[in-house]
Amino acid sequence: MLTSSINDIKRIIHENNNYICQKCGKKIEKKNVVLHHLKYPAKSIKDLETYCRKCHQSTINSFNKRGKRKFTEVQFLKLYNEGYNDSIIAKKLEVSQPTISLTRKRLNLKPIQLKQLKCLRCDHEWVPRKEEVRICPKCKSPYWDRERESDNNTYRCRACDHEFSSDENPLYCPACECEDLLLIEEEDD
Repeated sequence: MLTSSINDIKRIIHENNNYICQKCGKKIEKKNVVLHHLKYPAKSIKDLETYCRKCHQSTINSFNKRGKRKFTEVQFLKLYNEGYNDSIIAKKLEVSQPTISLTRKRLNLKPIQLKQLKCLRCDHEWVPRKEEVRICPKCKSPYWDRERESDNNTYRCRACDHEFSSDENPLYCPACECEDLLLIEEEDD
């Protein structure tokens, strides 16, 4: 913990930084200079920096009432650039959605609008968490956005002689769950 008076500490920090904001790099008038805590509570002078009022206000929006960092702009931008929308970013960073919306607006970023998707394999509908969707969350098919081909192959179970059609390579018989299957090749006329 720092033992000097806060006014002495402020003066030392601001003079060491030549009254230049350590975030934006601009020269600051003495009346607009703010002491910013990198760690709260500050245990040494290294935990304090000189900020202008504008930069300090944008920084403190990412802190909670107990002085613990909620999130950084870097964390926010990483999730935003990965295609997450505001509600998902808020859940991942454990903050409210309005906080994320304000951060996005402050950074002049457009909201990510994710539309509802439908799997063409299992008919499952969902709103994705990201813009890029790799698999259906229900059937896990990477081909969720492609219609199934109508080429059905006929298979026969060698254990129970059950015949069935499938457009994929089945692993087992739907009747007896035996894995010993025979592909029946149809003759072209």
